[in-house]
Amino acid sequence: MTSSRDKLTDMRRRLIPIAAFLLFVSSSAIVGQVATPAPAVKDRHVILISLDGFPAIALDNPRTPVPTLHRLVREGARAAAVIPVNPVVTWPNHTTYVTGVTPAKHQVMFNGLLTRDAAGLLKIEPWRPKREMVKAPTVYDAAYAAGLTTAQVDWVAIHEPETITWAFAERPNPAGTIEQEMVAAGQVSSDDIATFNTNTAAAWRDQVWTDAAVHILERHKPNLLLYHLLALDSTHHTYGPGTLASTTAMVLVPGCFWMASVMERSSLNQLAILSFSTLSMTRPSSSSLTGEPLR
Repeated sequence: MTSSRDKLTDMRRRLIPIAAFLLFVSSSAIVGQVATPAPAVKDRHVILISLDGFPAIALDNPRTPVPTLHRLVREGARAAAVIPVNPVVTWPNHTTYVTGVTPAKHQVMFNGLLTRDAAGLLKIEPWRPKREMVKAPTVYDAAYAAGLTTAQVDWVAIHEPETITWAFAERPNPAGTIEQEMVAAGQVSSDDIATFNTNTAAAWRDQVWTDAAVHILERHKPNLLLYHLLALDSTHHTYGPGTLASTTAMVLVPGCFWMASVMERSSLNQLAILSFSTLSMTRPSSSSLTGEPLR
């Protein structure tokens, strides 16, 4: 008889390579293989949404106040659970989703790049170019190479990418195309962009990232959009899953409302919405970053 663990392991093997599925949707080549891409079908659109910190068990509860996610489950397809890769932190797992390989191959082991400072002490630098951190081909690399358009909003391990067409990053660029378009449209102010990460609430940043995702989708219609939200994860790290704060944060996740809007009024042909989450309330021991030489 097949055990529950075996079933989850088999599910993991089938679900981790989301990149391969996305490439199939975009009629491109399989990630990591050398092949001649098929002609790109440019009327297909995929949105990959990360509701960071959303526990799978919450989706099993019909009283969890996330009607849009429940609707996606009813009308689409759902995995019962996905076993995360190790290390169970945000950047390694998100990079696995877009490469289809484990951290042993893509080499993103931390929420940033492990380096040494001038004194020789270890530190993690998040704002290093993507080409220095990600050592495996990504789905957006393949889509871009196939002539498709790509976009990212608050994605990770993607600083200064060479294969993203439009971006509104975790740290917005005041000179960026999307940022300037949104300022011109009155969606944000120049001061909002300049002080985006200074004394601002995570929920507010989520809302601006959502506005940016809507703007990019409606104005530019990318073939692939990567979209990542953080407020729920921050709430869980502060108060814990299953708390009143946790439930309230789920209600306020703007991506859920946006998904409903997209499904109701999108003019895009062949639109696929994929939503996933990662949840880990433990952190690597600080002893791994004591500054001692790596053995």
